[in-house]
Amino acid sequence: MTRGHLAWSLAELGEFPEALQRGDEAIRFAQRTGHAFSQAHAQLALGGTLLRQGRMADAMAVLERGLALTKDAPSLYAPTAGDLGVIYAQSGRAGAGVELAERAVAEGERMGRLGRLSLIVTHLGEAYFFAGRRGDAAREAERALGLALDRGERGNQVYAHRLLGLIVSDDASPRVEAARQHFGAALALAETLGMRPLLARCHLALGRLARRLGDADAACVHLGAATALLEAMQMRYWLDRLALDRIGPG
Repeated sequence: MTRGHLAWSLAELGEFPEALQRGDEAIRFAQRTGHAFSQAHAQLALGGTLLRQGRMADAMAVLERGLALTKDAPSLYAPTAGDLGVIYAQSGRAGAGVELAERAVAEGERMGRLGRLSLIVTHLGEAYFFAGRRGDAAREAERALGLALDRGERGNQVYAHRLLGLIVSDDASPRVEAARQHFGAALALAETLGMRPLLARCHLALGRLARRLGDADAACVHLGAATALLEAMQMRYWLDRLALDRIGPG
């Protein structure tokens, strides 16, 4: 469990080589014990690390193994299903992603979970966002932010602010000031906490918004910052999406 928590922490900081090493160690140690909770926890740790680096196919396989193990470790169902629901939604399986994320939140609430609940709710908001359900996404993102603020979870506030920024900037008529406020809050907190992967993704979102608004200078600054960070952390998923942006319209 200690190695699993270390893997998560390193992943949030963008220290992926060591994070993956610690996640692999957690799985090896857990497998020796044959203890269901330890094994499910280790799969969640490695899967969550892979998700944060954007290695979606690898993360999906690990988290699906972890989800199967949660039948004997039910307290880990909610965080595992939340992570996996986001991957399904981002991978073109929006319906499956929403269903799994909804079950994750419902189970977390049924068990009275406090830790990670705001992040699990954010995952549900993301799944709704990718499914095109903007109203539901905004509701869950606001709720996630409220939970994170109430509990002083600054890292989870970054996730919620970023999602809110995406939602208001994705409107047909983007709410520019609201988007900048949410992305700005996420950027400031991510920088303070050293959360480089989310820092990169916030710069990416701000760069896309600026380009959509015709602000070439701001787009260049934010997309340049995002590219440098993503390359340094080998976050190929978002680099590939950025490359596709550049050959598409606009």
